[in-house]
Amino acid sequence: MLTLMSSLLVVAPLGPLQPYGLLGIGLMRPHTITGAKNALGYDIGGGLIIFPTPRIGLRADVRRMRSMSDVKLFIFSGEKLEFWRASLGLTLR
Repeated sequence: MLTLMSSLLVVAPLGPLQPYGLLGIGLMRPHTITGAKNALGYDIGGGLIIFPTPRIGLRADVRRMRSMSDVKLFIFSGEKLEFWRASLGLTLR
């Protein structure tokens, strides 16, 4: 699954612990043997950035991703793709 999302991130700057929420829209492209189908999708989620130092932070978030249109995969009927994704990352200021 390839997802290319452009997300708006709203951060609450509360010192070294910064919770945030996000909402985005973009491309979802499942890769299958029968070929790939493009679909417009969105993501919504939230997370936390922890800054142990003033310049380096750790980020963790959970996002729900869903296609806006039906996608047919193999023999399965066309339904909207939907899944959750968790990620960890490094944040630099």
